[in-house]
Amino acid sequence: MLKTHHHQRLGEHLLKLIRTNSLRATTLELCKRDIIYAGIDDDRCLYLVERGRIKIVATAPDGKESLLHILTSGDVMGEASLLGRQRCDSAVAMSDVVVKRMPFHEVMRALDDQRLRQQFVEYLVERVFEQQCFINDLITTNSERRLASVLLHLARRLGHRSGEIIRLRERITQEELAAMVGTTRSRVGYFLKRFHEAHLLQRENDCFLSIDEHRMTAFVEGFN
Repeated sequence: MLKTHHHQRLGEHLLKLIRTNSLRATTLELCKRDIIYAGIDDDRCLYLVERGRIKIVATAPDGKESLLHILTSGDVMGEASLLGRQRCDSAVAMSDVVVKRMPFHEVMRALDDQRLRQQFVEYLVERVFEQQCFINDLITTNSERRLASVLLHLARRLGHRSGEIIRLRERITQEELAAMVGTTRSRVGYFLKRFHEAHLLQRENDCFLSIDEHRMTAFVEGFN
């Protein structure tokens, strides 16, 4: 997996503390489509994904869901609840998952450790930066380039690298991609066909998508 440096360090450190009983946590084993937490929950806990794939979604008043993020092993989620406010998102299992749930008071106690505190701050800063980039793309970039950017981001976080090619084995539906990009399923299908014709990506039998990182990056940055 191509985890970012800060995501990986924080996840590994938290799991080490849990396994050495320095941080108390509850293990949750859940099935596909199970809800880990919902926006209405009064749940001041931090979560660590140990195995499986989870989607973070926001639900509009009319019931329409928007996919915000996809998480996998080693990722942390639910940090906004530590502010003591009601969540504005929900976490739903996309596969069978194993999750560690850490209560607020346990997390705060563990953050007395300077190394963990620094890793947590670096992780939060990185999450804010990711959200700023996402908002900037929504405002300034057309939907085709937004899809390319989303695919590149998912490939780098969830994929397996072989030279310039990143193989994304996690299967993501066109509906889920459309929700992340802010467009329709039919437009996603059309754009994927164009990406295939331009050799930005390929479909292979053993993976969902095989993405040419160099070409896709050039397209996202406007050089194609």
